[in-house]
Amino acid sequence: MEILTTKNLTKIYGKGDTAVTAVDHLDLEIRKGEFTAIVGASGSGKSTLLHLLGGVDTPTKGQVFLEGTNIYKLNDEKRSIMRRRKIGFVFQTYNLVPVLTVEENIKMPVLLDGNEVDQTKIDHLLNMLGLTERRNYLPNQLSGGQQQRVAIGRAVVNQPSIVLADEPTGNLDKKNSDDVINLLLKAVHETEQTLVLITHEMDIAAMADRIIHLEDGKIVNDTGKRRGERTKKQP
Repeated sequence: MEILTTKNLTKIYGKGDTAVTAVDHLDLEIRKGEFTAIVGASGSGKSTLLHLLGGVDTPTKGQVFLEGTNIYKLNDEKRSIMRRRKIGFVFQTYNLVPVLTVEENIKMPVLLDGNEVDQTKIDHLLNMLGLTERRNYLPNQLSGGQQQRVAIGRAVVNQPSIVLADEPTGNLDKKNSDDVINLLLKAVHETEQTLVLITHEMDIAAMADRIIHLEDGKIVNDTGKRRGERTKKQP
C-alpha cells in the first residue's frame, strides 16, 4: 500500500539560462512501513526532493500525495498542521530548541498540537534512546550523537505517518553514526512508521528495504531489496 506518491514532481531554481532543475518530473511511490534510502552525488537533488516530500518547500510543478491528500493543495496553516501530525523530520543539524531540555524538545510536537502528553510514552522513548539520565539537560550540554537521539525522539513522538531523515549521521563519527542509525530504525520499527532517509553512506543505504539512486534530479536506479525486485529505471 502506497503511503506517499509524487506525480511529475519538479523543482527549478532560477530562470532562463541560469535555471537549475533540482528535481526533474519525478514520479515516485513510497510503500507503507518501508525503509527507503535515497542516495546520489552532491547536487543530485536528494535534499530538495526530501523537502518537497515533507511540504517544507514548494514545487515548481507536480503533486505530492500523503495518505491520499495533495499536500500542495492545502493552505499554509493546514499544511503546517499536516507536517506536525503526519511527518517526522530528522535533520543533519539536529534543529533542537536551545532553551528547552531534552524532555521538553521531545514533547514539543505534542504540545504544539494542543494534546496531553503521555508521560509513559515519553519515559519509554527516553529510555530507548539512552537519554533518561539526561532528560533535564539542554542541547549545548550534549554530544552530537546525543542531540541527534533527541531529534529522533521528537520525530517519532507523535507517531507520524512517515519519518523523513536528511543525512542524520552527516555530523557524526562512525560509532555515533552506527548508534544513531540503529536507534532510528528501532524507533521507527516500534512505532510501525515509514522511513525515507537521505544518505551518502552506502553501508547505511544497504540496510534499507529499497535504495533509490538520484542523478540530476531523476531516478536512475530503484532497487527493492526486500522482495528481491529491481523496479524499472525512470527515463
